[in-house]
This record gives sequence, C-alpha cells and structure tokens, in this order.
Amino acid sequence: MEMAEAKAAGVGFTCDPRTGRQNIMLINANYGLGESVVSGIVEPDEYRLDPTPALPTVIEKRIGTKKGQSVAKEGGGTELINLDRSEGNQVLTDGQITQLGLLMLRVYEALGQGEQHQDVEWVFDGKGFMILQARPVTILPRYTYAEIKDQPDVWSDTGYRESNSMVQSTLNWRLAKLHVDAMRLAPYKDIGYPLLLGVQYHRLFEGRVYGNISAAQWVAYDAVGIIANDVESMFGFSVPLQITGNNPFRGIAGIKRLQHLIKLIVKTVKSLRNAQRFYARINHLTENWHGDGFYTVSDKDFPDLYNKLAGLIEEATLVFSVMMASATIPLMILTKELNRYFPGRGNSMVNALMVGNANITSAEHGYCLLEMAELAKSDQEVQRFLSTSRFDSMSWDKELKDKSPFKQAFRVYLNKFGHRGTGELDIINPRWRENPDYLLQTIRNSMNTADVSGLKARQQEIHQRAWQEILEKFPAYRRPLLKYWLKRAAKGSEMREMSKSVLVKVFGIFRVLALELGRRFEKRGIIQQQNDIFHIAWPEIISVLQEEWDGKGLIELVVERKERRRKMEQISLPDVIVGEVPKRVEHVKLSEGSILSGFGVASGRAVGRGRLILHPYEGENLEYGDILVAPSTDPAWTPLFLRASAVVMETGGIISHGAIVAREYGIPAVVNVHNVMKLIRGGQMVEVDGDEGKIVLH
Repeated sequence: MEMAEAKAAGVGFTCDPRTGRQNIMLINANYGLGESVVSGIVEPDEYRLDPTPALPTVIEKRIGTKKGQSVAKEGGGTELINLDRSEGNQVLTDGQITQLGLLMLRVYEALGQGEQHQDVEWVFDGKGFMILQARPVTILPRYTYAEIKDQPDVWSDTGYRESNSMVQSTLNWRLAKLHVDAMRLAPYKDIGYPLLLGVQYHRLFEGRVYGNISAAQWVAYDAVGIIANDVESMFGFSVPLQITGNNPFRGIAGIKRLQHLIKLIVKTVKSLRNAQRFYARINHLTENWHGDGFYTVSDKDFPDLYNKLAGLIEEATLVFSVMMASATIPLMILTKELNRYFPGRGNSMVNALMVGNANITSAEHGYCLLEMAELAKSDQEVQRFLSTSRFDSMSWDKELKDKSPFKQAFRVYLNKFGHRGTGELDIINPRWRENPDYLLQTIRNSMNTADVSGLKARQQEIHQRAWQEILEKFPAYRRPLLKYWLKRAAKGSEMREMSKSVLVKVFGIFRVLALELGRRFEKRGIIQQQNDIFHIAWPEIISVLQEEWDGKGLIELVVERKERRRKMEQISLPDVIVGEVPKRVEHVKLSEGSILSGFGVASGRAVGRGRLILHPYEGENLEYGDILVAPSTDPAWTPLFLRASAVVMETGGIISHGAIVAREYGIPAVVNVHNVMKLIRGGQMVEVDGDEGKIVLH
C-alpha cells in the first residue's frame, strides 16, 4: 500500500479538553505531519466548531504562527523544517474544517457510542481526511457553575421517565438531547438569564436519559428563585443541592431573580395568547411534510431540512416548557390560598375542584376510546372483528363497512390523534396511524365496562362536593379570585397537554424523514432493511448524503447497535449517579411499616388489587377496578386510567401527564412513590389516598 503524502495533519477532540465544555469541538492543524502538533513544538491553527447543526459549523478560529512543520526524512524518521509560508495562512479551509468535524463525529458515534468523547489524530492528503488513531477522552475537567463547584453533579432519570423512559435509539438521541436541553434551559435563556453554555445538563447512562439535577436546580434557583421543595412537587425529583439562605429574593441577587420571575410570568402570558397561532403553524407545516413524505428532497438538501426541523423542536419545546409554567403557577397559588381555610387540605381541594373542569387533549383520547367501545358493544360486525383471538388490526378499514358508526368514529380518531403513540418521543416507535393495534386492543378490553355517562356523573359529583365545601367555608368576597385561578389552572393544564401534542407532531415528522432516508439507504444496499435507519447516527447519514462516505460498514454497525440496545433494555438502572458513581438509594418514606408516601395529585380514595404494569401493552392484565401501579405514564397509558380505580406512579409531579389526566378523570392518584414497583406485589390489596398522598398495603 502506497503511503499518502501528508499535506496537513493534527489532532482533534469532540469536546474542549482544557475547559471541559461539551458543546464545542476542537481541532489543531499544521502543515506536514502531525508530530509537530502532537509534540507541541509549534503553535498550530486552532479551530472551534459547533457540533449541533447537521454539518458542524466553525464558530472561532485562531491562526497559529506555524514556524515549522514535520516532514519524513529520507532514511527514516522525521525532522522539523522551517515553514516558508506567511503566518496568516489558514491550514484548512472552512469547508475542510467542516468535513473533518463531520468525520470526527462519526468516530464519536462509532467508537464512543455517542456518549464517550474522542481524541483523534488525523491527516489530510490534499484530497481527503484519514483518521490515524482515536482514543477516548478519559479525563475531562468538570465544567459547571462556580457557586456549585464544591458539590458533585447528581444525575437522575426521574422527571424523564414520562417521555424518555426507554433505551434511546441511535438516531433519536441527538433529537432527544436537543429537546431535554431546551426543556431545561430555553425558558431561562428567553428571559435573559446568563446561562453557562457547555455544561453537560443531560447524558445517557446505559441508553437512558439522565439529567444533571444539581445544575438544573441551581439554574432554577438563581434565575427565578425556585426552591428545592417546589422543584420536587413540580417535577418529581428530590434535589440534593445545598443552597445557603432561606429567601431567594433577598439582596441584589434576589432583586435580579424577582425581575427574571416577572419576565417569565409576562412571557408565559404572551405565549398563552399566541399559542393557538403557533399550534396552527406547526399543524400546517407537519401536514404538508407528512403528505409528501420528503420523497422529492435531494440528498444534498437534507442538512438544511434537518436544521429547520431541529429548530422547530427547540421552538416547540420552549412553548411546552412555558405552558408547564402556565399550569404550575395557578396550582401553587390555589393550593396556598385554600390551605388558609382548609389547613393541610389545600392540595386535595384543588385536585377535587379540577375534576372534569378542562378540555385536556390527552384525556380526550380516553373519552373517545370509551365512546367507541360503547359503539362496538352495539355493533355485531365490530364485535365479530374484535373478538377474533388474533384479529389483524391493520385490516380494520377493509373488514368493516363504511356505513359503520364505529368505523367512521375510528377514522376521525386517527385523523385527530393518530400522530400519538407509545414512546412517542423516540422516532423509532410507530405512531397510532401507522399501527392502531394498541387502540383496537384497548377498545376490545373496554367493551364490557365502558360507561361514559357514569364517568361524567362521578366527575360532577366530586366537583360539586368540593364546591359545596367552598360555599360553606371559603369567604364569598374571595370566590371570584378563586374562580379566576381555577380557570387559569384549567387553561394551563389544557395548554400543557396541547403543547406536548404539538411537540410530538414535530418528532413525528422526523420519523417520516427517517423512513424516507431508510428507503433510500435500503435501495442502495447500504442497510438491510428500512427500519435499520433508526440505528444509524445523524453524522453517519449526513456523511453518506454529502458523498463524504459510501456507508461501507454500516450494516455491521447496525447489528452491533441492535444487540447493544437489547442488552441495555435488560439492565436495572440506578436511582442516581453521583459524579460518575451509580448509586441505588432507598427513597420511599415508610411509616408504621405498611404506608408508602408520595404526592397526592388527584383526590379521593380507592381500594383494589395492585397491578404492576411496566408497559401500556401489558394493559390487558389490568382488570376493571384494579389499582394501576406504573413506573411513569405518557399519553399511551391514558386509556388504562379509565379501567383503574386509582393510579400510583414511581415518578411524577403536579403537572406531569399522569397527574393532569388523573385529576381530570377524577381518579385518585399518588405519584413520586420511589421504588413502588418493587414494594407492591402484583395482586396485593392496596388502599390509595390521593388526598394525603399515601398508599396503605394490606
């Protein structure tokens, strides 16, 4: 094999090894062989890149003096010779820097699994780049806020299980990180808080999303004065960070926090006013993109399309996070106000007053399925179709007559909610419109118990009973204000769930995009089947589309990644990671040996058999009147709520999906009961007290 002549060479890092920043790539370059760079005997060019766009972008350049270059000696070895070039010359063009950055990201994905940063040595022969060697960056300075440097980073998956509980697919992790980073940071950036860029706010551990709750709590406190207790009740994770001082709004720093908080409230109000226009715009865009399926987009145009869609994820996430605030603030105000007249019962009173009081899109999923179950019960043709032991869910449109009221209703349902699905924030998972099996199974399992009018009557009874207490004990002159905040809380819950639905639509468009790419790659023989695209990283895809790489070796990579994913799905995860040390912590608060404590998010009491359900598809094991015990819930779980007499979850807060839907349905619910999936035996009798936030084991 003939040795290529080195026109330029150097080293590169997929992070900044000096500061610890993980949102920057660093490249050092000089003419000739790389020895002059590796040994540090010359001042090379230094290029910094932003790795987040489809094609890495040069954000900063420092042109070195480059007084010499290493060349090969005739008899072997190397020597340093004077460099007869102007100091102002740039070794690599911007286009070549981007090309090298993309190659480095491929190394990061292939060798580092998108988690372990890489240190690479490279050479440029005038035509293309070659990687000489790569090694993991094993020591990286901790980069965080100065105020919390004396405390370790604590990582937790609590708060992420609702929408990112599964092992992330290779293709999705980049999108998921874009979403969760924006979720934690965008609202503060939007109000002008000086975020420290480059801090690692999220990471993968055995394929699952973990958040840096230490950094998240500091930002929430320093930006708008949110204290630890509020974080735990809102988001469901306990905060280990020690912050001195009881009043976050004291002093000059406190005034700044108050100003930021006011800005956040103003932004929230404006976002509420503009939300419908935003939703309409996203709906229009997604419908258009979903319709053409990206079939006509050229390979070269995909990077720009990726960047545009990634921008929509950030925009939709900002709206979602602001809507979470719009749901949280009224609930906190109501709880504080009602505690004045119902000591210790403010939370349960709010929950009761909220029953059946809002137009929650994710709750509507369940209402409509119940209504269709009632239609199915009165339609013999539908009964025959659904009663077949192994009915083909994909044949419903062909098997059922067009005049069937059930078929018409199911079509409307898929048009309205077909973009939802199980594990819907990972684009590897099909949407309901692609595979309605779960919906039809749910309808079949609900036919004998569906009673929409009975549910509405129970909701009305719970609400009226709570309102009667208001009439008896709450001052009349304060009731108009109470009604105002109840209205705001209902609206906030509606907007929180609607904004999540819109966000899912954007992820759904990325799925359509991925399937088109999978079709092209399969046709070209780069992968074996279309769905293998979900086990390929975006830099690898972009490299193929830009004709920087022929995709050779992707088939083997896909096989390795599928096996790795399968193994990770079997791993039991730690409760927290302190620094880099996984720890299993017993969080459940036990009293008298049989009482588990959490947060009561939907009022009422119920007794039933606890059914441990790990996945919505296990819902057929949930019998009518059972207590649904789950690790967390997303909208795919909603239909199961209506068969349960109460809901218990390991994670969650007052504005989590499960809390909002249980409150709307009037089903007692307790969330944030750590390790409850291990503490309750399947079939064990359980008493759930949604008012007190307690579970009694019998």
